[in-house]
Amino acid sequence: MTPARWQEIDELLGRALDHTAADRPRFLDGSCGDDRGLRRELERLLALDERRDFLDESVFSVHAADPDVGRRIGPYETRALLGRGGMGAVYLAVRQDDYTQQVALKLIKRGMDSDEILRRFAAERQILADLDHPNVARLLDGGTTDDGRPFLVMEYVEGEPLDRYCDDRALSVRRRLELFLDVCSAVELAHRNLVVHRDLKPGNILVGKADGIPKLLDFGVAKLLEPGPADVATALGRRPMTLHYASPEQVRGQAVTTASDVYSLGVVLYQLLTCRLPNDLGDPDTAEDEKVRRITEQDPRRPSTMARARADAPRQLARRLAGDLDAIVLKALRKEPGRRYGSVEQLAEDLRRHLAGRPVTARAGTLGYRAGKFARRHRRGLTAAVLALIALASMVLLRGQALDQRERAVREHERVSRVTDFLSGVMDTFDPDQTPGELTVLAILDRNREEIAASLADEPRLQADLLDRLGAVYRKLGFFEQARDVLEESLSVSRRHVAGDEPEVALRLNNLGVLCYDHGDEEKAVDYLRQAIEMRRRLGQEGPESVRSLNNLATLLMHRGELAEAEELYRRGVDVRIRSYGLEHPYLATSLRSLGNLYWVAGDFERAEPLLRRALEIRRAAYGPGHTEVAAALDKLASVLDAVGRGDEAEAMWNEALAVRRTKLGRRHVLVARTQKNLAEYLLGQGEPASAAPLLEAALATFYREKPAGDWERAEAEGLLGAYWARLGHAARAGPCLETAYATLAQARGEQSIYSRKALRRLRELAGEP
Repeated sequence: MTPARWQEIDELLGRALDHTAADRPRFLDGSCGDDRGLRRELERLLALDERRDFLDESVFSVHAADPDVGRRIGPYETRALLGRGGMGAVYLAVRQDDYTQQVALKLIKRGMDSDEILRRFAAERQILADLDHPNVARLLDGGTTDDGRPFLVMEYVEGEPLDRYCDDRALSVRRRLELFLDVCSAVELAHRNLVVHRDLKPGNILVGKADGIPKLLDFGVAKLLEPGPADVATALGRRPMTLHYASPEQVRGQAVTTASDVYSLGVVLYQLLTCRLPNDLGDPDTAEDEKVRRITEQDPRRPSTMARARADAPRQLARRLAGDLDAIVLKALRKEPGRRYGSVEQLAEDLRRHLAGRPVTARAGTLGYRAGKFARRHRRGLTAAVLALIALASMVLLRGQALDQRERAVREHERVSRVTDFLSGVMDTFDPDQTPGELTVLAILDRNREEIAASLADEPRLQADLLDRLGAVYRKLGFFEQARDVLEESLSVSRRHVAGDEPEVALRLNNLGVLCYDHGDEEKAVDYLRQAIEMRRRLGQEGPESVRSLNNLATLLMHRGELAEAEELYRRGVDVRIRSYGLEHPYLATSLRSLGNLYWVAGDFERAEPLLRRALEIRRAAYGPGHTEVAAALDKLASVLDAVGRGDEAEAMWNEALAVRRTKLGRRHVLVARTQKNLAEYLLGQGEPASAAPLLEAALATFYREKPAGDWERAEAEGLLGAYWARLGHAARAGPCLETAYATLAQARGEQSIYSRKALRRLRELAGEP
């Protein structure tokens, strides 16, 4: 039996032993596939394990007593053996000096301190030091033992291999793809740092049992792409890899590039989707040359075909995989590196396009395919748009009722014709026969904007209404420049054709103010919102319709540190909603929470707490438990309770809010990240950096994905990361995080905002200033 085969058996055996006896057959089904020889060998060794006479077998040496367990290495004490590799072993260890922290400690074997091994170990340490990513296990420390052996200290990930984590929880295809995208993000970062992993497989991707975050491990065989000394392992004829996941060029001993990692990710993705491996390598006695031939020449079956062949697969799985996912996986698994995805980012982008219902590049880009994708993706939005336009048409017809009967009939007929013509134009936009070329959301919105301007020039009210609605769509899709142009055009049309103050003009001003605030133009936002509030006052509309503008302006002023005026505006909103809705309405709860939040920002916790408690009570009564509005109230009240020293109650509320938001919004939502950040900050303040770390990492991963550079909330989380490093004594890492956070927050929120002051305080503490 070849060494590569023993390595494969040893790895699968260790994973099988982690399962109960009842679960092992299902694990073997998924891990062995059609490799009957592999399954027989594993079943034989598992039977030996049950008789407890396995310690004589060399393959089980990893389980034997280890003299390095229980040893003191620097400030760390090793507690248990986690696993062995070719040049060393990894131990669970605990730091035992000024604080306690569980870590994974990687130690060179005795007798393996050759120049070659030491060079590779040093390379691994440098690689890990350069890869700062929430989905890569962090390098924490390093050094040399008393007997001269180097060691690395890494983040300890208490988790399960990616495939087992997905299978044991019967995760949906979408959830598996989301986890896989996190892994792609980590690999893409490695590639940007000129590092190829070369051994990507589920066993090197652990998913945290507590937080569900995947972590990429083991860069011990990684290769630097930048010019430098020859790769020692390749020069000596050894090929560090796991055969089932190795690319054709790897098994041939040819040059390894980022395309090799793309292939290995394709294997992992195939396995996640089908619970099978794409290549049948035969039984344990199959010659290695034959295995190489199968990897390099034998095309894998389509994932959907493999799913249909599985007797235990859900009936709908094959349909879910057919089409896009078949094409994406097979493109990643192409034998020729040049025909695969050009980068991990391209693979990830195709998966994101698939999840969003957009056309994927791996499939033929026919107009019919693209049009079908667009229609399915936007069916709900198109229906809503049509209903909105029909409602507007009805509104236009009602405006003619003041005319005499004959004139009204003529005008109604004209209006119906104009709206019908406009709707026909909208429908043509979604018709592939009428719109040649690729259908994109932006192209369709732009075309409708032109249609509104051209066909409704003599119906200014209808034109302004439609432009306002179109601007809202642009904004929701993130096209801020287009949204601002359209909303400004809507306001201009209204002002040209409306004499004096009108509620619709006040509405346009409010919408523009909100957009400018989102886009970072605070001065313009304040101007528009003040105009909207003043116009409502002149119109005598200081009732419920004015509260939105009052609250929007108050929130903006609060973030700028102008608390007195913000308080006055919030109080006006509270008074209006009490008069309009009474004391039990959810709208009142929103105003109470806003005012309570202002007092929290001001540090007036005594006034903040009763307002936030009342807001929580109203929302619980209105919505019941498990509602996102209840979670929002819990999140803010917890911050106040933490500030007044009632941390236990605060922690319970944050955990409740986090559970609700994860259930309702999914793990990758910005609001989930917000609560994770708040809870992480509390735990860090309690001296529990190990508990805070996974929450902070999850929050940062979401903010990096969803928020642009320069966003204040992303900057606040980065400042908390700096505080985390400072707590661990890593001033060199803490300083840049805190400096960047302060600069961003001062720019985005002003130097006097609560967020900027907090970042500045942390910077001064790091520098030892009072």
